[in-house]
Amino acid sequence: MQDTVQTAPATFTSPRPAVSEDRTLTYRLRGGGSMTHPCPDWCVYDHAWDLEHGVHPAELYHQGKEVSLTLKTAEDDRDVILAARIAQYPFAESEGHDPYMTLMPVSDNGEDLGYLHPADVAREIARVRDHLRALEELNEQLIGLRAASHAAQGGEGGWCTLRPDDIRTMPVSYLLSVFGVTVSEVDDDSRPAGELAVLSGKPGAMRLSFMRCVTQTLREQLTRDALLGFLAGGAL
Repeated sequence: MQDTVQTAPATFTSPRPAVSEDRTLTYRLRGGGSMTHPCPDWCVYDHAWDLEHGVHPAELYHQGKEVSLTLKTAEDDRDVILAARIAQYPFAESEGHDPYMTLMPVSDNGEDLGYLHPADVAREIARVRDHLRALEELNEQLIGLRAASHAAQGGEGGWCTLRPDDIRTMPVSYLLSVFGVTVSEVDDDSRPAGELAVLSGKPGAMRLSFMRCVTQTLREQLTRDALLGFLAGGAL
C-alpha cells in the first residue's frame, strides 16, 4: 500500500497491535489533514504518541529492535555498550529517508554515530573484530601472567589456593605440576567405554590415566574436568 496524504481533517485512529497483519496506521498531521502510512514489519517503535498528538511527515520515525553488548561492572551493575538498531525517517528531506544503522558506543548517553550506510557498518564490524582478536591475545597474556604470579607465590603444592576459574583457564601443563599429576595411558579395552580418563591419588602423588584413543584436545578438557571435580569434592 502506498503512502497517502489527505488534506481533509482525519478522525483519530487508534494504533494497531504490533502483531497485527495490517500495520497501516493513519496519523493526524499537525497542520491539518491526515497521513496513512504502513509501519514496516521490523519496526518495534510505539507510535501511540504520534497517533495521539499528530506528526509532521518529516518527523515520522521507525525504529528496530536494539542489539547490544552488556558488561558487568566491578559494582555488579550492568553497562550497555555498542548498542545498534535499524532506523528510518521515511519522509525526511535529507539523510535518513532510507533505512540506516544507528550505532551507540555507550548506550545510556543517548549519542550515536549518525547515519550509517551498510558500507560504514561493515567497516565498524571489521574494527570490532580486530578489537576482539586483540582482546583474545591480551587474555592469553593474562593467563600466562596469572600462572607466573601463582608460581612466584609458591605454586608448587599450592593447589589449594587455585579457584575453579583458574582450573578452567591456566595452562594444563602448569596445573599438572601444581597438583603433582603423573599422566599415563591404558589400552582402550582395559576399562569401560565411558571412562576415558581416571584421576586417582592425592595432590603431590596423583595419577591421571587416559585411554589411548583420546585426542590431545580432549585430554586437556578431561584434565580440567577431573581437577575441577577434585576441587569440588566429587567422585574421581
